[in-house]
Amino acid sequence: MDANEEENNEDALNQFKIDIASLEDGPAARLVLYNVNVPRRLWQDETSLIRVRDIAVRDFHDVSRVYFQLSATYTLVNRVTGEIRTWSGSFNPRNRVICELTSHLSFEPDSFVPFFLAHSSPEWVFDKLNAGATAGQTSVWVLDDIKSIVVSFQGRLGVSHSFFSRYPPLNWWRRRRNARYEIGVRRRGVRIHLE
Repeated sequence: MDANEEENNEDALNQFKIDIASLEDGPAARLVLYNVNVPRRLWQDETSLIRVRDIAVRDFHDVSRVYFQLSATYTLVNRVTGEIRTWSGSFNPRNRVICELTSHLSFEPDSFVPFFLAHSSPEWVFDKLNAGATAGQTSVWVLDDIKSIVVSFQGRLGVSHSFFSRYPPLNWWRRRRNARYEIGVRRRGVRIHLE
């Protein structure tokens, strides 16, 4: 990774943003996936977390099952070479335990902000990632710094849900009649900057 790529990666991790993807789930539904990047400077900022909660409530209204999970993006240092990498997930290839901060939980708007605040102190996140990463095994990669917490939301929405009128590129059921059906999953994405 050259200096420009590293700088662009750092900029992306410092953005308060939502990446939204829509995956076809049968002819009348879409699986909607949100990944909200919460940069470190906003982990304990209740106003920003309320904004995330309110967007999820608005976009997933009348959806019976919405789930969320907390994970992180972080940098690792190779103890042998000094190489630095930005990473998500497990950094020990011999360990199948994913470095997640929480499992998938049912989204309850009233408890979301307190839950996030309780699970986002830098010390707690660092300890949780280290415990999940090594699980008693050694690695040449060592956790260096935590860049952001990622809140992943997911829910199954019908193609006529109001969500798709807010984000038209995420629903393509009208164009489906005219398109050849491709092998594989159809998907679309949108990025929203929250700052």
